[in-house]
Amino acid sequence: MSTSSNTSTSAPSRPSRPSRPSRRIDECHAHFECRLLDDRLVDRYDFFIWEVVAAQVAPTPAHPQTLHYTGDGVFMVAGEVIDRRHQFLPQMQ
Repeated sequence: MSTSSNTSTSAPSRPSRPSRPSRRIDECHAHFECRLLDDRLVDRYDFFIWEVVAAQVAPTPAHPQTLHYTGDGVFMVAGEVIDRRHQFLPQMQ
């Protein structure tokens, strides 16, 4: 993969806002609007760094089933919720 230029060397000081509302997928629990922060590693590692400039999360369900891509065409669905908050220090809750 290659890119024609590295645009992140002079990243704007403020997140850019789209001129139109972003599209959302109703079945998604969370939506993130991002801007490209750094693409210097794209040519070497196919690696982008994004900055989240806006986020929305559905209030329900509290623990949605999430789908994760693990690579090589394989996906997994997150499993059982395990609550161990009682074992954490109070300042960590």
